[in-house]
Amino acid sequence: MTDPNQQMQTIDPPKQGEDLTKWIERLMSPERPWLLAHADDGIVWGKLCPERRLITSHDLLSSISPRLQLLTLQQAYIFGEDGGEIRLWRVAGGWEARQILDSEDVIEEDLVLWGTQVVERFPQGFTHIREKRQQGMDHAVPIEVTDGDLAQRRLRLLVRHYVGYDPATGEAQITLSRLVKIHKLPGEDDETS
Repeated sequence: MTDPNQQMQTIDPPKQGEDLTKWIERLMSPERPWLLAHADDGIVWGKLCPERRLITSHDLLSSISPRLQLLTLQQAYIFGEDGGEIRLWRVAGGWEARQILDSEDVIEEDLVLWGTQVVERFPQGFTHIREKRQQGMDHAVPIEVTDGDLAQRRLRLLVRHYVGYDPATGEAQITLSRLVKIHKLPGEDDETS
């Protein structure tokens, strides 16, 4: 059985006045290279650069992505395929942070991200994408994307759900979920293994 209390470890959240970017950079690693943050004023995507520095969508495209700061942050997820997830969220009077560790009994689900057209690609590996049918639905994702990638399919955010069982009834339920990776589905012309 997956016990969410054994899968989550409390970690120290950033302190008042602490540099949020530095706090996030300390927790990122090659196993946990991505950031997704929800703020009062929009979404911030980020990724760890080879020089172990965080680069955000705001750094590249401040017109559509807000600055990463504690003042407006609601929640943030630092995640990767093999490194688990660090989750930070606002609570009354401060912040909570947890590390989510992987376990055995899982269900994986791809969530569809909005964006049907590439607007601009950046050398840092980010891509500005837009939803054609909805004005203002733009974001700068931390992966390289082409118009061909979006022609028949959308970007995905892989989520891993952990299954637990009620000892009295044996009923299965999702006890915890975490972000795993942002990715694109392979096309018909792409090689698959």
